[in-house]
Amino acid sequence: MTIHHQSQKERIEAGLGFEWDLLPATITRTSDIPSKTSHLNFKRVGDSHKGIGNCHGLHTLWATSVNQDFLEEICLIKTLDTLYLSGVTAQDLYAVNTLPKLRRLLVVGASKLKDLAWLPTQRSLKYLAIENLKLVHDLSPLSQLVQLQSLAVEGSMWTPMRVSCLKPLSNLTLLKALFITNLRVEDHSLQPLHTLDQLELLQCARFFPHAEFMRLSAAQPKLNCSWFEAENWKAT
Repeated sequence: MTIHHQSQKERIEAGLGFEWDLLPATITRTSDIPSKTSHLNFKRVGDSHKGIGNCHGLHTLWATSVNQDFLEEICLIKTLDTLYLSGVTAQDLYAVNTLPKLRRLLVVGASKLKDLAWLPTQRSLKYLAIENLKLVHDLSPLSQLVQLQSLAVEGSMWTPMRVSCLKPLSNLTLLKALFITNLRVEDHSLQPLHTLDQLELLQCARFFPHAEFMRLSAAQPKLNCSWFEAENWKAT
């Protein structure tokens, strides 16, 4: 429990997590959205999202059950700073590129997305999390997001995300926090992280050889990663 709590604390500090019990109450009808609200937790039920694009002034949106039409309406809200999308059935997320103030984007459970070609190109984006995109196996588009400060690329609790390599991350020289929990990397190499001199935190599973962690520790001695500690490799 302590480890889980620490893990969540690190995510919140890195801009990729929330105090879930402090979120606004879930709203399922646009007619119930308070006027002039800046933070909204909305779950689509059928067409209940119709009109949400008129919520001008909204800064933070937690959106659940996001189909294509819901996504298109969300992206009419040009004031959005933080966008959390879960239960995503939309097959094209390119519309997020039209959000000029977007700083934080989290996409969870987008089972129909086959690639990352839709990733936002605006330089305002500093914090990005993609979780349980089980059809995505190539991280190449991430190499263009050189402004990122925090990044999470992860599978779900039960299903790993599988990618060929971490090489695209070597371009992210401003990265301070990286979360790759339940991410299976085909070449088993952490070498692309050796040049990330700003990296302070790596949170991951023991899916890489011990030697890979030791080489990374030598390359980045200030990096915090639990697998750098010998006691964590002892048999239990």
